[in-house]
Amino acid sequence: MLPRWARKFSGENDSTEDERVRFSRIICENVDRADQMIQDLLTASRIKAGEKIASDRKSGDIVETLRATLDFLTRIHKREFLFHTEGQITGLWDTDRVRRIVENLCGNAIKYGSASIPIRIALKGNTFGIQISVHNFGNPIPQSELKNLFNLFERSESANRGPESGWGIGLTIVRALSEEMGGHVLVESSAAAGTTFSVHLPT
Repeated sequence: MLPRWARKFSGENDSTEDERVRFSRIICENVDRADQMIQDLLTASRIKAGEKIASDRKSGDIVETLRATLDFLTRIHKREFLFHTEGQITGLWDTDRVRRIVENLCGNAIKYGSASIPIRIALKGNTFGIQISVHNFGNPIPQSELKNLFNLFERSESANRGPESGWGIGLTIVRALSEEMGGHVLVESSAAAGTTFSVHLPT
């Protein structure tokens, strides 16, 4: 796909200036996606080797980080995300790690959730930390498979039966990044309530 957009950008098809700007943005977004895939594979290899993943906690706008991440995912996947914030959201965060967590959780929601219902992302804060939750409706995750969801290179049976491909590393990375920041991740899933992944991070 990337070479095709690069040829369009080069003007082989007599593209207009506006089209070349759009093609340039698409190329950059696809390069970003490829870079993220490489970073995820490297992170997965480090997790498998038992290495710790360094965290760089510093003052940053966590709300803006999530907004920018969701804007990027909207352009790439053409899906609707509903973002809600609540409470006191202040502290020191590793915004790059938070972005990767949200990208992986939203990627799962896109793959396995209902395509016709918006994905909901909530950011809640208090004096102790923040909670980031990603919720989608769709086929629930069987309770018997929940305990294995975060294992490296392991996909649930229901995911393997579905049409979506995957490497089984995204949720492992989510858990590892959360724990390196002193937090944890929980999952709840049922046919009635849908599926929610919640990441809790201390201030």
